[in-house]
Amino acid sequence: MLPARPASVEAALVITSQKARHTNPAKAASMPADFQSLRCRLAILILAGVMGCWGAAATRPAAWSQWHGPDRTGAIAEASGWPQGWPPKELWRTNVGYGAAAPLIVNDRVYAIGWKAGQDSVHCLEAAGEHGKPREIWVKSYACPPGSRKGTRFPGCYKGPMATPAMEPDTGYLYTLSCDGDLRCWEAYNRTEPGKLKWALNLFGDYQATVGEEDYGFFGSPLLYGNWVIVEVGHNKEGATWAFDKGTGKVAWKSAACGNRATASPALIFVEGTPCVVAITSDRCLVVRMDKGHEGQSVVEHPWKSLYNESSPSPIVSGNEVLLTMCESVGKRTQLLTIHSLKLNDYSLKDYTKEFFTCTSTAALNEGNLYFRSGRKVRSFGLDSGKMNWESGEVFEENHPMGAEVGNLLVTAGDRKMIIWDGIKQGNLVLAEASPRSEWKELCRLNGVFKKSEYEQGYPHVVFCGGRIVCRNMEGDMVCLSVR
Repeated sequence: MLPARPASVEAALVITSQKARHTNPAKAASMPADFQSLRCRLAILILAGVMGCWGAAATRPAAWSQWHGPDRTGAIAEASGWPQGWPPKELWRTNVGYGAAAPLIVNDRVYAIGWKAGQDSVHCLEAAGEHGKPREIWVKSYACPPGSRKGTRFPGCYKGPMATPAMEPDTGYLYTLSCDGDLRCWEAYNRTEPGKLKWALNLFGDYQATVGEEDYGFFGSPLLYGNWVIVEVGHNKEGATWAFDKGTGKVAWKSAACGNRATASPALIFVEGTPCVVAITSDRCLVVRMDKGHEGQSVVEHPWKSLYNESSPSPIVSGNEVLLTMCESVGKRTQLLTIHSLKLNDYSLKDYTKEFFTCTSTAALNEGNLYFRSGRKVRSFGLDSGKMNWESGEVFEENHPMGAEVGNLLVTAGDRKMIIWDGIKQGNLVLAEASPRSEWKELCRLNGVFKKSEYEQGYPHVVFCGGRIVCRNMEGDMVCLSVR
């Protein structure tokens, strides 16, 4: 079923009918026949153009335009292409530079950011490619250190941008955040200068963002809402969560609660119909309001302290519930917060540590069920039931030497499948069923995506849109495959 006609279509229909209804018959009869015919053809062309735009919008696939998919759940409404499209065929491969930022797929273009030779570079590539290589639409670079200038945790271990960009598909505004706090807006659709820089600022240099005892730099991906770009600035005196104007980069508001940042990305939640943002700081989970007159006001301030500031998985939102999970060398924790009202800290808590566990990757949510990597296995967990649906055998080759999980997955809700990315070493893709009622079932596997045997770090999340899969690793190797 097609969606309802947009207002522009209805307006065109009304205008056309009104003109026909109010034309004076005598005046129309006196018009030359060719003029009447021209008016008729013009009206038809205008209406056809508007209807064509509506039809294109109705059939265009949802864009993978931000961290963790169209609505930050790790799921997309498309089908996986099974069985005809599997195993997927390679379209092209390239290297975009160091970093853990996942790519985006918007309007048949791939956007990626990486660091190389003293610069962060933002790449816009044609998704289809040609002759095994991507066709570069544009690339923009700026000077940037490989890591945070104030980073205190594993200095030199992580190189390049860690925050996945966010894009507004309608305007083409692309927002990137470097590990060193460079927040920038690029005009991806600019006709005279594609990729033109619209505005730029640095969260350390311009706003004196603070750091805690353990800090990795800026890992959390920007969240777009309304007229704002929402970022985990992490200031222990001027607010943990900040909103910047999309068009100008000026500060719109700051959260009342302060605190240094962690490594998770913020998420959108509605509490009693009111838009709020969920954010993780170095010691708390914050839920703050975004409605007019209450911007930045706390709804929840829940203790959530990590020994090494390693709260890597992002909060998962389902209705008025928020699932938090973390893993560190001293143990693991998983808690479900149910927010009852906008009153401060009016929430209840369930502990799911025994039932649910993921270390570094964020779980995918579809139809009230979570799908995630846990150790070398894939598991399905019912968020409503609080019980494990099933678990697989050992799907992933191995863990990171330090125990972290180098791999992740997404759900294609159109046919209830999972695309699983085992990013360590050579890189493997697995397609499996994503049904809570059936047991684990692997459908297809493509091994050796990167065609390498040495150790690689595949932390960046796999992405899928328009029948194309894009995988990358922290060294910058990126491969685009097609299931069409």
